[in-house]
Amino acid sequence: MSKKKSPKLSLAELCEAAGLSLRICADFHWRVEGGEYGVNYYPSKQKAYVNGTTAGFRIRSDEDLIDIAMFGPRHAWLPAGERNSPQMTKHRRKTLWNRGQKACKWCKCELTLEKRDRELGAPFTATLDHVVPISRGGMDTGDNVVLACEDCNKLRGNRIGPPRETSK
Repeated sequence: MSKKKSPKLSLAELCEAAGLSLRICADFHWRVEGGEYGVNYYPSKQKAYVNGTTAGFRIRSDEDLIDIAMFGPRHAWLPAGERNSPQMTKHRRKTLWNRGQKACKWCKCELTLEKRDRELGAPFTATLDHVVPISRGGMDTGDNVVLACEDCNKLRGNRIGPPRETSK
């Protein structure tokens, strides 16, 4: 029995899943809005420009375009090891925080961006959690990353969906 691959999502579906809007200005010019960065995309040239810049970025996949809109152009072209550097992880957590996610995706507990020892009643430290784990075929892109408390992130492991039990 072979595993069925899930169908590839269109750019419009990826934008919607990431909370972004895709506007087609002309056949040769699309605009992605709603993230940290507005992006002008020219599909025929596979080039994108961040608002206010003149440097074009080659787009290798629709996920690259989503990453640029959510996290900025630097993130999309970092090697995998650097994407998870402490500086980039902090930047990604702060971006999600600024977009309004201030509670754990799974248990809804209050989160904080500061690393701290757990005190009674204090908010939990926010961690990055992949909705579909990378080990299960998920991508390290903005539309697959949420903030979660450390407990839920560890309890989920590489499972898809909410943790089976919560300690809170």
